[in-house]
Amino acid sequence: MRLLIDTHALIWFCEGNPNLSPVARAAMEDDANERYISHTVLWEMPSNSPSANFNFR
Repeated sequence: MRLLIDTHALIWFCEGNPNLSPVARAAMEDDANERYISHTVLWEMPSNSPSANFNFR
């Protein structure tokens, strides 16, 4: 499956936030899925979570 991940989903995933549903988290963790984010997400992240320190693997 192809996933287009929005800003809040990515932030919640990185932070381990429970606002991200278990189904969404499982889909994002499934190596069989292709994950995509737009350039806009990278631009929006600092303004949506300014104190966050993200670790992109």
